[in-house]
Amino acid sequence: MEPLRDLAVLKKWNAYVPSTNGYTSAPLGSLSDMDIPALLGCLERLKPNGTIAGAHVLTGAPSPGISVNNKTLPMPMSDSDFKFLLEFGDATATGGGAYMLSRNKVRITNTSWARAVKEGSKEAMGHAGMDSELLKKIKLVGLTVVEPQVGGVHSLDTRLESEKHLATVFVVLPSHRSSATFEARHGGLEVIHDLTTSALFAPHLIVCYPGVESATLATVQDEHVAYLTYQLYFGDDADPLPPLLADLSLAAFAGWAHALSMGSSGGGIPKGHIIYQLDAAYIKKGSLFSKKKSFADVTSITNAKDRLILSHLAPAAKHFKFRILLGHAFITQRSYIGGGYDGEDSEPDYDVNDYGLDDGSVETEVNWIFTGLDGKVVKNEALDTELYDTLTARVEEQDLKDGETNSILNYHVDTDKLDGKDLEAEPERFGRTSLTLTHGRHSLSSALHLALSSERTRRRDPEERASRNNPLPLPNLKRQRDGPGVPNPRAHLRRRRL
Repeated sequence: MEPLRDLAVLKKWNAYVPSTNGYTSAPLGSLSDMDIPALLGCLERLKPNGTIAGAHVLTGAPSPGISVNNKTLPMPMSDSDFKFLLEFGDATATGGGAYMLSRNKVRITNTSWARAVKEGSKEAMGHAGMDSELLKKIKLVGLTVVEPQVGGVHSLDTRLESEKHLATVFVVLPSHRSSATFEARHGGLEVIHDLTTSALFAPHLIVCYPGVESATLATVQDEHVAYLTYQLYFGDDADPLPPLLADLSLAAFAGWAHALSMGSSGGGIPKGHIIYQLDAAYIKKGSLFSKKKSFADVTSITNAKDRLILSHLAPAAKHFKFRILLGHAFITQRSYIGGGYDGEDSEPDYDVNDYGLDDGSVETEVNWIFTGLDGKVVKNEALDTELYDTLTARVEEQDLKDGETNSILNYHVDTDKLDGKDLEAEPERFGRTSLTLTHGRHSLSSALHLALSSERTRRRDPEERASRNNPLPLPNLKRQRDGPGVPNPRAHLRRRRL
C-alpha cells in the first residue's frame, strides 16, 4: 500500500478507505511468530530529510595496482599515465570528453584493494544514510578518464541497472589535480564534496543512490581526472529484496491482526496497543487541563518525520481495522523527602541542588488527553488507566515481565528538555521540616496510539458497554515508589489511583 500524500483524509477516519492497488494478501503461514514491535521499530530510524549521496576519503589505502595493456599504473597518476590510457587503453568515448575502459580491459592486481573498496564504500554509505549491512556484492564496471574541457563539468552515470542495484560508487583516483568538486542534486536535495583534499595520496569514494537527477564532477581546465566505477548490490539473484517501509508496516498489522484473531500471545504480540511517541508536541501545557472538546487534529502535525510516520502507518492500520488516536501526555515526578530537625535559633536554608528524586519516595503523575485524528476528545477511563500503567512503568524504568513486549516505540521522554527543580519546605511539629522536590520531570509529549478498533474487539457484557457509553472524565493518576532507605509518609498512596 502506498503511503498517504495528504493526511487531511484521515480526519474522516470512518469514511477513509485505503487504496489496495497492487496489494496481495500474505499467506497465513507467513503471519505466524511475528515480532510486531521489532517490525515497526524501523520507524524510529526513518529520516524524512535524507541525503542522496555520501563521500569518504580513504586515507592509507593501498595502491589498487590497476593494470591496462600489461602496464601497471602508479599512484598518484600523472599526465603521462592519462595519455597512455587514452592512446593504448582501447577506451570507448562516452561523450563530453570522457572515455571508458570496460572491466574486461582493466585488471586489479593488488588483492588488498577489494577489501579497501568495501570498507570505504560502507563508510561512504554511512554518510549517505544507507544501511551498509544491506551490501552483499560489489561489481567493477570500469575505469573512466575525463579529459580537460571548457566548463569542466562531467556527468556521472547513476542509472539503475536492476532491482538489486543498491548504489553506485565512484572511486576518484589520486592525481596531480589542483581542484575538483563532486555535486549531486535530486528533488531539492544537494550534496557537495571537495575532491582536492589529499588528492595526491588518497582515493575519494563517492556513493550515489541510483537514479539521482544530477551527479557531476567539476574540474579546472588542463587537468585530467580518472575514476573507477563500482555497483553495489543487495545480494545474489536468489536473495530476496529487502522490504520497503510500507511493506513492513503492512506485514506488522497483518501479523498483529492475525495473532489477535487466533488468540496468540507472546513477547512479540502486543496485548492491547502500541504507542509511538511523536517527535514534536502538538498541545500546550495549559490546554491539557481545560474543558475543550477538541484539540490538535491530524492536519496540525507539522514535524516532517511525524507526518511521514503517520502516512505509512495509517493505510495498513485502517485496512486491518485498527484505530489510531492522538494521545497527549503531561508527566510530573515528585520526591517526598524525609525532613530534618531545625535549630531553634536558626532559620533553615535548603539548597534545591543538594537533592535529587532518588533521595525520597517518588510519585509519578500522568495526565492524558486522547483525541481522534479529527481532534475531537475521546474519553475512555479504561484506556486512560491502561496507558497510564504503560507510560509510568517506562518512566520509572521498570523491567518488562515475562511475556510482555515493549509497546512504546520512539520513546524519548527521558531525553526531552526538562524544567528546573523546585523544592518546597513544609514545617511540621517539634521543629521538623518535610521537603517536597518537584524535579524537572515535566514532559509534554504527543503520541500515536494504535489498537484494534471497536469493530474487531471482543464482545463486552452489558455493564461494561454501559461504562463505555458513559465515560468518566480522565482522572489524574499517580503512582508512588520508595527511595532507598527513606521513610515513606505516604505509603498508603502506593499503587492507588486518586
